[in-house]
Amino acid sequence: MSSAFSTLLVRVRAIEPMGISLGSQNHRLPIGPEGRKPFALGHASRTTRRFPRTRKRRGIMILQTMMYLVLFAALLAASMQTLALIRASEMRSQERTQFRRDLRRFADELRRDVSKSDSMSVTANQLTLRSSGRELVYEMDGSIVRRTLSGDSPAREVFRFGPDAEQSLLQEGESGVRWQVRRSDQPGEDAFEILAVRRTP
Repeated sequence: MSSAFSTLLVRVRAIEPMGISLGSQNHRLPIGPEGRKPFALGHASRTTRRFPRTRKRRGIMILQTMMYLVLFAALLAASMQTLALIRASEMRSQERTQFRRDLRRFADELRRDVSKSDSMSVTANQLTLRSSGRELVYEMDGSIVRRTLSGDSPAREVFRFGPDAEQSLLQEGESGVRWQVRRSDQPGEDAFEILAVRRTP
């Protein structure tokens, strides 16, 4: 008995340095050469499962696409509206320039014809000038003025002041005439007045 007990004690002491402690509830596991614990005595082996991480899919969602389309449509509408405003402003500027050019040409013709006339007669919408047996008639028709020279070869010239022009004709004394032209699309703008005077001997 003593020899068998001594042999068992020697074996126990030989096992303890390896990492196993008998007589206690906590069993230390043997440590392998790489510092890992490959198994545990009295317990089932545990394996750690590593699941691969799912990568996030890169792409554009339908909601994002709709937002981009709405934003693009809004920018396009704003651009079209801006272009329309610019175009309208350019057209108004061209009409104003053409109106002033036609009015200046009409004023030069009227002053020259009145200054060379011998007599004149004025009605509501017509001015008649007489000189050397010939008649020169200025006739208003809405926003248009027709200049007609009678004779063997009658000549006619037309002055256009735009679709929204308003005209009025007044006689100034015996030798003068005042012609007013106003654009109705410009209510804050003053009327253009042309004063023509006949030269008296």
